[in-house]
Amino acid sequence: MSVVLLKSKSISLLCSLSKKELSAFSYYLRWDYLTVNKYIRKAFPYLKQIATRKKFNLSKEELYRICFGKEKYNDKKIRYLLTDLYKLLEKFLLIESVISDKQNSETLLAKQLALKNTEKAYKSFTKKIALQKSHILNADYYLAQYNKEHHHLTYYISKLNRKEKTNIEKVAINLDAFYLARKLQLCCEIFNYQNVLTAEHKIFLMDEILQALQTQEYASVPVISIYHKILLTLTQPDVEENFFFLLDLLKKNEQNFSIDELRDMFSYAFNYCIKKINLGNQSFRLTLFNTYKLALQNKVLYKESCLSQWDFKNIVTLSLRLNDFKWCYEFIETQKEYLPANEKENAYNYNLANYYFLKRIFKNTKVVT
Repeated sequence: MSVVLLKSKSISLLCSLSKKELSAFSYYLRWDYLTVNKYIRKAFPYLKQIATRKKFNLSKEELYRICFGKEKYNDKKIRYLLTDLYKLLEKFLLIESVISDKQNSETLLAKQLALKNTEKAYKSFTKKIALQKSHILNADYYLAQYNKEHHHLTYYISKLNRKEKTNIEKVAINLDAFYLARKLQLCCEIFNYQNVLTAEHKIFLMDEILQALQTQEYASVPVISIYHKILLTLTQPDVEENFFFLLDLLKKNEQNFSIDELRDMFSYAFNYCIKKINLGNQSFRLTLFNTYKLALQNKVLYKESCLSQWDFKNIVTLSLRLNDFKWCYEFIETQKEYLPANEKENAYNYNLANYYFLKRIFKNTKVVT
C-alpha cells in the first residue's frame, strides 16, 4: 500500500472498524436511501481486505485502476473518492451510535413524533417508554430522563393542553440529578488530577453543592451518593468513615452502573487504600485485599475479558504479604487464563515463582483463611 493511502484518514478510520462493523458498513453502502459514489461500492471489496489485514499492498494508482479502469490517473479523483468514503463512514458511525444508545434514540424518536404532530403515535410511544425501567442509573440516565420529560413538556405547552398535569417538576428533578452527578464526577477527576500533578483548578459552586448535599435530599440517588463520597475521600482523606461508606455503597449499587464506570469508581477506592498504606497505615492492606476480592467477584477488574498483569501482580503481592498462601495459589492458577496472551507466560511464571519463594521463607507462618 502506498504510504499516502495508508495515512489517509478514511482508510485509517475504515481499519479501526471491527469485523461486525465492517460487515454492517458493507450493507450500509448498498442502501438505496443513501447517495453513494458508485466507485466506492466498486472499490469497497478491496478496501475491506485492507481493513481486515488480508491485503497490505494497494497503491493509489491501483485503487484508481479498480475504480476507473484504463482511464489516465487523476489524483484529484482519488482524493474526492476518499473524502466521500470518510463522510459515509462518519454517517455510518453516527447511525450506529444512535441505534446502540437506547435511551437517547428513544428521546430522538419521541421528539420527531412530536414535531410531526402525530398525537396518537406520540402518546402511544411515550406511554410505552415510561413503563420501561433501567437498571443503569448513571448520570447519562438522568440526562436522558430530563430530555424525555423536557420534550414532553414542550409538546404539551405547544398544544396548550391545560387539562393534563404538567411534568415540570420531573423536568427539574432530572436536570438537577444529572447536573449534580456529572459535576461531582468532574470534581473527583479534578481533585485526583491535582493530587497527582499538584496543579490547582478553581471549581465553580463546589462548596455550595457540598452544602446542598448535606440535606440528604439526593441520598437515594446512587450515582450522586457514590461520587459525593469519592470526593470526600479526596478532600478529607483523614475521615476514614467516608471511605467505608463508599465501599458499602459500591457493594449495594454495583448493578446500577456499567462495568466501565464501576471500574472507575473502584479505582478511587484502590488509590485511597494504597495512599493509606504508603502513609504507614498497614491495616489498609487487608482492606485493599478485600476490595480487590470484591472487584474480582463483580468482574470489575476484567477489561475485554482480560485481567491486566499489573492487577494480577498487585493481588498476588497483597495476598502473599497477608500470608494467605492458599488463596494466592488458587488465584494464580485460576486467573492466569485471563491474562493478555502476549503477557500470560511471563506474568504467570513471575508470580508463581514469587509465591514459591515467599512460601518457603514463611513456611512456618500460619495461613490466613
